[in-house]
Amino acid sequence: MRYFNKQKNPAKAIETYELALKKIPDDANLMNAFAWFIFQEKIESSYTRGIEVAKKAVELEPKNDGIYDTLGQLLFEAGRVEEAIQAMQKAADLNPKEQSYQENLKKYRSKD
Repeated sequence: MRYFNKQKNPAKAIETYELALKKIPDDANLMNAFAWFIFQEKIESSYTRGIEVAKKAVELEPKNDGIYDTLGQLLFEAGRVEEAIQAMQKAADLNPKEQSYQENLKKYRSKD
């Protein structure tokens, strides 16, 4: 996946993530990495898929603040501000020491 990303071929990276998820369907870390890749690369056409994958990862690891962060970031980018606030608030509740969650909440609430 990293190889295709370095080659500036996000479609191939997404295809590789999808193949990996078929082989390891219950790996929350893989799901989070996939969703985060979509967010970082700003692949708007895949935001819906990224959100779906992040939500599944949250179901598998409901105490993982990093996954809620990924979900919140994608939801916000997709224009789903209320849902983004809820996800980021959950991340902040799980890990109140992480300052970026508070910063994101402030940013999201200013758009609400």
